[in-house]
Amino acid sequence: MTILQLKYFQTVYQCQNITHAANQLYVSQPTVSAVIQDLEEEFQTKLFLRTKPLQPTEAGRRLALLVEPLLKNFDHIAREMRQFGSQNTSLRVGISVIIQQLIRYLYGSDDISKQMDSLDFLGFYGCDYLCQCILDSRLDLAIVATEDIKDMQEFNFYNLTSFDVLLYTHKDNSLCSFNTLDPQQIQNIPLVAFTEYPMNKVEFGKMMNTLLNHSSTENVQFFSTDLRSIEYAIETGQASCVLLEGLFLSNPQIRTIPLETNKKIHFLAIWRKDHFLQPNELAFIQTFEKKFQNTAHAAVNTSFCE
Repeated sequence: MTILQLKYFQTVYQCQNITHAANQLYVSQPTVSAVIQDLEEEFQTKLFLRTKPLQPTEAGRRLALLVEPLLKNFDHIAREMRQFGSQNTSLRVGISVIIQQLIRYLYGSDDISKQMDSLDFLGFYGCDYLCQCILDSRLDLAIVATEDIKDMQEFNFYNLTSFDVLLYTHKDNSLCSFNTLDPQQIQNIPLVAFTEYPMNKVEFGKMMNTLLNHSSTENVQFFSTDLRSIEYAIETGQASCVLLEGLFLSNPQIRTIPLETNKKIHFLAIWRKDHFLQPNELAFIQTFEKKFQNTAHAAVNTSFCE
């Protein structure tokens, strides 16, 4: 039994619903369910009746009474001890290069640190490196992009937003006569690849196969981490690109075509399984969530090919 597990239990007890508790804790529903199950196995008794809403058993009500003063004292100790350090708890954050580029393109700046007084470190890296930094406790939070949430099961994570993927192409491309495209239809057209780090065609092929269930790598003209260079390649008709929705909305030379895939690009906040989010960390996540909600709203106005 840990303080973190007891915090999860208390939140479930108050919400009377696993999903609502998970949303409040900024973790996945399976994570909360697993914690409750672990506590029940440790105590060898049920804590909740699986009804709607959840009903605590006698053991659950007793545990809630014992937990409340314990957690209040724990939070009081944390606040008191922080006064011996800085007034604000430092926050070390890493952000995926892809997400950095998106923010820079949409908002003209990636200087997020100005919005967060408690931010002690902000770095922009590839997803694999960010994940390792979280596991090694070199970062408190990371904001990453992934095609498959299953890849993040070793972390606590919160899905900030999800985007559909589209083909961005020049307005005169003959593919604009289609309302949607089968991924196989793009295997012979020139493509540019937007990646968070220079990768070889094998790596890119694996990523495309996850996203589209189809790999097209021989026709990739170049790889880039710069959305401006990719926009230029598309608007001049040099190549097309598979990207998330909501980009290049004001460029009259570029059209988008939906791709026939049920996969999305997910932007996640991730942190260690044994870490309970602090108020400044929650505030940072909420700042990003608002940014991406605005981005998703703008994406609704994307102009599709006629």
